[in-house]
Amino acid sequence: MNIELTALLFFSVMTLFMILMQAIIAMNDYGLPYVLGNRDTPPGSESLLVNRLERAIRNNIESAIIFAPLILIAAITHISNMAIQWGAIVFVGSRLAYAFLYAFGISGVRTLIWNIGILALGMIAIGIFLNP
Repeated sequence: MNIELTALLFFSVMTLFMILMQAIIAMNDYGLPYVLGNRDTPPGSESLLVNRLERAIRNNIESAIIFAPLILIAAITHISNMAIQWGAIVFVGSRLAYAFLYAFGISGVRTLIWNIGILALGMIAIGIFLNP
């Protein structure tokens, strides 16, 4: 498996891990009946960590809509170069850092890391378009 597909796999596993952690923390904070229920009514008290993880997960899913197709296009067309490889690595690293920063409520640096991830997506796209 090439670097780009490995990065996509790592990103997918990381997002799955975030979903599982959010569910475990929600079960601890809200109780098993709430987590197993329909969740039609909000819990008595909101958990900052659960809410932050939920938003970070949603942001990961939104960015996956861009990242996954770029990596799959590169893989299907057998395009692999330094721009795509480093773009994939930087993107996944930025998403990992973003998740931790979001969970712990560190906002200024989080926005900078988010922008680095966006630039990495652009780097991947440029690597595909400008492939010799």
